[in-house]
Amino acid sequence: ICFPKDYTIISSIKGDLHNGCWQAKDQIQGDLAFYLKKTNGFKSLGSYNFEIMTDMADGLEADQIAVEITKRMQKFAEDFFGNLSNQYILIDSEFYSQNPIVGFDLLLNTLRPIPKHVQFELKATQVLIRKLVQSKFPENYRQNRWLADGLSHYLFMRYVETYFPELRLIGNLTEFLLLSTYEFAQAPFAAKTNLQAAFVYRRNLAQPLLTPSQDLTKYNRKIALRSRSAMGIKILEETESKEQIDTFIFNLFTGKNNVNPLTIQDHFELVFKDRAKWFYEGYCTDNELTDYEIRQIGKSDNQVQIELTNHTKAQNPIRVNSYSKQQLVSSVWLPGGIEKQRLSFDQTQVDKIVLNPDQLVLEINTNNNNISLNNSFTKRARRFRLFEDIPSSHYAATYIAPNFTYNAYDGVLFGMLIHNGLMLRQPTTLFFSPQYGNKEMSLSGSFSIRQRSYFQEKKLASISYGFGAES
Repeated sequence: ICFPKDYTIISSIKGDLHNGCWQAKDQIQGDLAFYLKKTNGFKSLGSYNFEIMTDMADGLEADQIAVEITKRMQKFAEDFFGNLSNQYILIDSEFYSQNPIVGFDLLLNTLRPIPKHVQFELKATQVLIRKLVQSKFPENYRQNRWLADGLSHYLFMRYVETYFPELRLIGNLTEFLLLSTYEFAQAPFAAKTNLQAAFVYRRNLAQPLLTPSQDLTKYNRKIALRSRSAMGIKILEETESKEQIDTFIFNLFTGKNNVNPLTIQDHFELVFKDRAKWFYEGYCTDNELTDYEIRQIGKSDNQVQIELTNHTKAQNPIRVNSYSKQQLVSSVWLPGGIEKQRLSFDQTQVDKIVLNPDQLVLEINTNNNNISLNNSFTKRARRFRLFEDIPSSHYAATYIAPNFTYNAYDGVLFGMLIHNGLMLRQPTTLFFSPQYGNKEMSLSGSFSIRQRSYFQEKKLASISYGFGAES
């Protein structure tokens, strides 16, 4: 590659300059990416046997921190992709921007709740993992993109869990007392995976994981499908073990057999036998809107009988936790594909049961996922909140917020908004807004209840119907 003298070339592989022309040191395998720049904003980080070239390290000042970061990145990547010694990798902002960490940059550019060196490490690691997955994926990448993108997202979240276990969804903002009790403040950083997938799932706009890329909507292609795929892999990790998942991923990216290459299904069966069939035969093809329900069906002496209903007979396993005074007593994964299953609990040992507690399984409604075994007025636990929170399987939520408006007839209207959640859709939405006008000295307001019905594999995704009143 020849170029003018006042430009600098930054390439994805190492090369040498000869008489104003750049030439690769080794044979080019795969795609070659390069930049020609008058002002070079890239810098080299790392050690003699693992080097990254990046334009994303503007806020990284200390060389020692940069070395520690690249060592962590190399160690983690080698656990899944094999030996990376003497590797040179381009970590560029252009590649990052194609699939950024959703919502991350908006949060950083406004409130800046995460230190700069952590920001760089998370972004650089995400790029590194995506590039390694793309370059080392054993089969047709485009045909199996649902799995490749899911593995990229899963491994990135594993990195966060390994090196930043205390990182929360909203970063250091969780330290604010006003926010600290909310689910979005307590949730780990990985909770964004569920929220990204649930956004379209609860609107009945999700598509099966095996849908060809050209047929996917933009949101599903860039965000939702990789999140759903990663959640499925996470369920495999929980039901099998991290060691088996690690073995599966390592074999997938390092196993070489040019004579009789293994298919993706072969790799699954090699590690999990037929215990992963629910994932590659059911989970990645199914698109039904799942809803689980748990209820008490009987009681004798201190034993309480609980029935779990899988309304769509979803194939994936589901977790059931039991608690006593907010402390975990037991946790068990139940098999999928069964409409009704029954369990028995000792009421002297357990006072609450929660289905799908971590929401690793997408549902259109989580308000029927918990049951209290004490003698409380209601069998479902409920919380009242000022600000809208993210849905939780542990509690149904009611949100109460102040509401002030003005009009010429009533003057200043003082009141409140009461609803059961508007951010992520649910089948039934309740909205109540009483107000008092200081000019007419009278009460006014509005009330509505809306029910949604969803349709699968039809042009019409849903119908909303309900009634309301306003004065």
